[in-house]
Amino acid sequence: MPKRILLINPYVHDFSLYDFWIKPLTLLYLSKYLKNYGFEIDFLDLLDFKIKYKRYGTGKIYSEIIEKPKFFKDIPRNYKRYGMPLEIFKRKIDEILKPDLILMTSFMSYWYPGVFETIKILKEKFKDTKLVLGGIYVNLCYEHALLNSGADFLVKFYEFEKVFEIIENLTSIKVEKKSFEDIFLKDFPDYSLYKNLNSCAILTSIGCPFKCLYCISPILYKKFIRRSPEKVFEEIKIYKNMGIKDIAFYDDALLFNYKEGFEEFLDRVIKEEIDINFHTPNGIHAREIDENIALKLKRANFKTIRIGFESINDERLKNDFSFKSNKEIFLRAIKNLKKAGFFDIGAYVIIGIYDQGVEEIIDSYAFLYENEIKIYPALFSPVPGTPYYYKWLERKNLRDPIFTNKSIYPDKPDEISFEKYERIKDFAKILNRKIKEKINVYKEAKEFLKD
Repeated sequence: MPKRILLINPYVHDFSLYDFWIKPLTLLYLSKYLKNYGFEIDFLDLLDFKIKYKRYGTGKIYSEIIEKPKFFKDIPRNYKRYGMPLEIFKRKIDEILKPDLILMTSFMSYWYPGVFETIKILKEKFKDTKLVLGGIYVNLCYEHALLNSGADFLVKFYEFEKVFEIIENLTSIKVEKKSFEDIFLKDFPDYSLYKNLNSCAILTSIGCPFKCLYCISPILYKKFIRRSPEKVFEEIKIYKNMGIKDIAFYDDALLFNYKEGFEEFLDRVIKEEIDINFHTPNGIHAREIDENIALKLKRANFKTIRIGFESINDERLKNDFSFKSNKEIFLRAIKNLKKAGFFDIGAYVIIGIYDQGVEEIIDSYAFLYENEIKIYPALFSPVPGTPYYYKWLERKNLRDPIFTNKSIYPDKPDEISFEKYERIKDFAKILNRKIKEKINVYKEAKEFLKD
């Protein structure tokens, strides 16, 4: 009998979650690699359970209201389990053959309660099967996961080869021990694991050359690595043949030095008239958007353009965000995108930083509104392990990862209430609906945000 491995993308417990092309890419890369050694793969993506599809393959994930953690009892929002209904999950694991090993990933550090619940259910069903937990939470909160998760083994990205040691020890099948970087450069995610798929996520690079104080990327990846344009294009053609209509790029620095490979990829897409909609939900750097690349993005059928604007405060951009942009750079990028024919452009505005007043947020909103750019509030979360996180710990001393949940505005100044921040977040929606009306943003804000 061939050895079986169960791959799991776990539940998420949070106040909100929406599927903007969320996919557990590390598990999908592992699946493809392990199949080469004869392993039978079972796969459950518990977040792949949408109740409503929207534009370009995004959608609302099924959720159920659950009890809030005691720390959040005063937060006036429902806390939910996002993902497949429990009874369906339990039925599915009843139907699969007992695995020889379970591999599970994790995402945000404050999503660990959903990870723990998933592990508990799997352990109750497969009592003798070892479970390996990896992913972002493990990388950022290793000690917390070691003490509390219930997993048998933990694996960080920089010790990725450990996965194959565990597999060999438990199954007696020798697997070449490769780093994630090696697998990433040479192979593709195994999207054949999904039965119904009309959209997917992709990476053309891992890591980021910038060193922003709040960012996780330098922790997860020690260097910036880019795949060859030929390999990326080969992957795109596979998805085209699968009938996929929408692809989201989740690179941290998609356009960085684009002439070193990404431009060649775009040229191939344009030349062969690849009929796929492309999206940049992770945000692209304004500094890289010249007339040339803006036109090629348009001709290559990029639809969702999001830019990391962050703040109107150039001093904050310089000190906290590696000076990736400023007002002048941003406006030049917008001019180039509009000239190329993009009009549905959005930009992220960070909200919830402790030394950021309401005025800075509204000034940022006003700047985007006046330039007819949709506003996407990016709720700030101090990510464990980053330089900014340690500054936050000095102020708050809240060491449980759950306190970094962005929905509670963990870094907000005490004088601004949770309710005020919620109204600031909602005000962006008002402005986006009125983007052509040329209203006085400051007058509207004063009325909308008044106590």
